[in-house]
Amino acid sequence: MITTLVVLALTCFPDPGQEKAKAPFEPQVEILKVEVSPPLPGNPRRRTLTVTFNVPPDFPRGIKINFELLRQGPAVGKPVQFTLENEIRKNIKVILGPNERLTADKYCISTSFPLADQSPEVRKFLEGRPQRFPPEYAPSWDYAHMTQEFVVGTPEDEAAELEEFARFAEANMEKILDLNNQGMDELEKVKQGSLDQEALKKFMAGWMGGMAEVQQKMIAYPDSEPGLYFKFQRIHQELLELARMVSRRITRIELGNVLRKHNLTLTALRLPTVAGFDPNYRFRVAASDLEVRYAKISALLYPEEAAQEGGEEKGLEKTSGKEGSENTSEGAIPPGKEDDEPAGDVKKDPATSDAPPAQAKKPEKTKPKKPQKSSGKTSKKSSAKEGA
Repeated sequence: MITTLVVLALTCFPDPGQEKAKAPFEPQVEILKVEVSPPLPGNPRRRTLTVTFNVPPDFPRGIKINFELLRQGPAVGKPVQFTLENEIRKNIKVILGPNERLTADKYCISTSFPLADQSPEVRKFLEGRPQRFPPEYAPSWDYAHMTQEFVVGTPEDEAAELEEFARFAEANMEKILDLNNQGMDELEKVKQGSLDQEALKKFMAGWMGGMAEVQQKMIAYPDSEPGLYFKFQRIHQELLELARMVSRRITRIELGNVLRKHNLTLTALRLPTVAGFDPNYRFRVAASDLEVRYAKISALLYPEEAAQEGGEEKGLEKTSGKEGSENTSEGAIPPGKEDDEPAGDVKKDPATSDAPPAQAKKPEKTKPKKPQKSSGKTSKKSSAKEGA
């Protein structure tokens, strides 16, 4: 017998006015309750859901009903198809066991009647009742029972998920900033010394490969952790942008500066193509722009800490610099001056000035400091909070 963590008693056929705001026809499945199991033994990231429901008395035997779990809209896992095989029409149970992790969030059940899966007799039944099964909503008559939303997980689960994602975000920020510093160090050596084109190409190929590995792992994250990605997708997008910013800075802007000093161009150097490497960032990239992006990600991860430091928006303004104030020593190339780049695209990214919304409390742990502005490189040092 399943030990139930969450048992949600739901009102049978909720107020029709509420449901009609979301669907133009009455639900034909009456959800009574949803029981959410504790994490499964041997697989703590998985749970099962037992849905208890009624169907109308005239439903024919053999009718097939799909049950699907929705997480605030998007589907979780694959639908489970139930076939009515006897005369029981009340207190029927169906079990959903999605392979996907159920993160702490709000969910609801969606039901449908896939016409293609029905027998000829059931098809005749469905098509012969246009008031209950409007033809314009064939062939499945999907109905999301949104007014019967339920919660999975506890506040403690939610805090643990934030901490888990924060570790992922901080680890990737550190890797990206490490690569930024490695690139800046190497290019500074070449800038101050002689140019060995083959050695430079070899270094750049390895550097691009390292960045491509980071980028591809981040791109794969939504497939491996769809629930966490759904909750923290804005931060995930900011991480990808940070990686593209550094990629463009090192392989286009700073490398271009070094090559111009030696009377060469990016085209003449002919960098290799590296699978998965993405330097396609449209705006300028100076040291201060990296600081702003870093500060934005940190404020999204830890909004309460950002507010304590003078407010999220003010905190970002402290690191943003003035529009167009950076010079070429910090990596900004005047419009029309950057080799192999379209003229006029070196401008401020409007996204770096958005004040991030509050999202969750910072776990008691360490996190990297923001990049240093003075040197043109970035710092990955950590500072431990008390109680970490």
